[in-house]
Amino acid sequence: MRSVAVFFVCLQSLLLFGQGVFGPEVLSRFRESLQKDEAGRVLVEKQRKHCEELLSGNRKSKYQDEIFQVVPDSLVVMAFASGEARYREALRAQVLDVASRPIDFWLHSVRFKVSEDKLASLQSGELMLRMVSAYELNPELFSAEELQTIREAVREKGLGPGLRYLEHVVKTGGLSNWAAVIGMGTYYAARSLGDKEAAQRVLDILVQYRKEQFETDGSYGEGPQYLEYPVGTMFKMLPAMTPEDVERLFGGGFLERCGEYLAYCLMRLSDGTTRLRILFRDGQQFLPTLNFWSLCQTVCPSPMVREIARQYGIGPSSQNWRLYLYSMQGASRLVTENRSLQSLPLTRAFANGECYIRSAWEPREVQLGVLLSGGRTKVGFAHNRPNRNGFGLAAFGEYLVVQPGHTSYRSKLHQEWDLSTLASNAVTVDGANQLFPTKIRDPKARQGEPVAKVLFAGSRGGEEVLVSEACGAYAVPLKSARREVHFCREQGYWVILDRIVAEQPHQYDAWWHLNNRDGKGMLTGGDGGLWTFRRPAAEMKVFVAGDNPVEIGKGILHDAYAYEPGGAGEGKPGSSIQMHVSAPQPCREWRLATLFWPYRPGQEPQFQVRAVDGGLEVSTSAGKQVYLFESGE
Repeated sequence: MRSVAVFFVCLQSLLLFGQGVFGPEVLSRFRESLQKDEAGRVLVEKQRKHCEELLSGNRKSKYQDEIFQVVPDSLVVMAFASGEARYREALRAQVLDVASRPIDFWLHSVRFKVSEDKLASLQSGELMLRMVSAYELNPELFSAEELQTIREAVREKGLGPGLRYLEHVVKTGGLSNWAAVIGMGTYYAARSLGDKEAAQRVLDILVQYRKEQFETDGSYGEGPQYLEYPVGTMFKMLPAMTPEDVERLFGGGFLERCGEYLAYCLMRLSDGTTRLRILFRDGQQFLPTLNFWSLCQTVCPSPMVREIARQYGIGPSSQNWRLYLYSMQGASRLVTENRSLQSLPLTRAFANGECYIRSAWEPREVQLGVLLSGGRTKVGFAHNRPNRNGFGLAAFGEYLVVQPGHTSYRSKLHQEWDLSTLASNAVTVDGANQLFPTKIRDPKARQGEPVAKVLFAGSRGGEEVLVSEACGAYAVPLKSARREVHFCREQGYWVILDRIVAEQPHQYDAWWHLNNRDGKGMLTGGDGGLWTFRRPAAEMKVFVAGDNPVEIGKGILHDAYAYEPGGAGEGKPGSSIQMHVSAPQPCREWRLATLFWPYRPGQEPQFQVRAVDGGLEVSTSAGKQVYLFESGE
């Protein structure tokens, strides 16, 4: 009887306010699916667990500061699926409370300065989505007068600021991932309020954002996490979209290209559950899940996307109820060209400047080396850092040569460490950061646009090779700042050749950071320039050629993004082991050869390595290989 009553309440709501987002028939089938289907029951139980944490008061998030915690999806789903009074009462109270709050709350004034013309902020998009979902799925919780009040709040405090923000960034050329998040919520608000013209305008702007901000090869100038964020957010629109609109926003091979890009930077860590992406920009490097492919399978069932999901054990999402609703509706899926991971080259330079060398595509066996090159991307320098020719390395389930990660934007540590050239396994000149478009806390730094260029990326003989020239990334005039990365496929070692040439003498320093985020990294040796670095699942020989002094110090590796300075996940000094390699004295030309040889514990390689005139020689039972610095400037 309850489902019949709910049907008539939904029908009454439709007569009063228009078609809404989903419609009563769809919602009736959705509720039945959540109650009877195995995937639906799993989804409900996960939402129930989150609800219990909320209602028990155990969650630490601040209601005033993190508005993305109010009217949570878990409460929306549990009130809808279970009918339990405590969920329904809690949801009703939160929705009415948020609806009554002033517009500045909706614009997250605690975190962002509210503009004079009341433009939406990042959290406004998510708040609109959850408010609309709450009363669309549970209209019987509110009287007709209350529904009218809630919808007017969504119109005045959500839809209006959202549309104004989107039109503003289109006019000023400020499109970013904010457009995706705010646009998603604004689209739901427009659909719920029956404003077809507004909904279509939002979709037009999101299509424009996708075309103007993503590189043609699927890469994204803000990096891997900030690709997943806007695309995953736009996925939430799917159950409210027509097949034609889905094709407009996600079609044309867009998702396949994005998935192909993300595949390069992904590997499984030794714990078997946490995935790693080596990031040169803001974002979390260690993530418990990667939902992009889980969501992507629903929209883009290409062989390559399915293969990524299979290898990493990523199944259909049991937490995203909107994607569950979309798939339950039997919506048409996009058709893309057939691709497989094995069809992709092991070495790849992307348009956003990220350059990858993979030893294989198997997630557990892979060695992964990453170099950053490039300059301005389609998103400018958003979430960027002064780190051209920076390097990262992971192997056999261990992150070894590490990028710092990302802590709170409001932390001094973010300015003084994360946004520093020395933290990125790069070379500094006269102790200063590279050029950077915005001001950072470095008295020697100079603002400007860093430029680097990929000279070669591909296979050469039995090696995978990356070559990048970054003389345009430094404030002082340089003739060359070239870094070559060589990966010997047969033996499994890496050689990095740095050559800096200037018109006047300068001091040059190379910085390497080794993973010690859990205190389990150990660096020993150093005699003759040869070191041994040990992690639980992998070890690595490190050789620094020549008479360059090496000083061991304490670096910082963040475990996760900390919303507040000093919060959980922020790294402490010593969470990475810093190897500081110095030129013996200022000079016009400096050459440095470095070898990294990762291996599994108990499988230490037998080899000899030494500096030779013009390069580095590596000798194994298979013979000798000499790596020479490029001549010329």
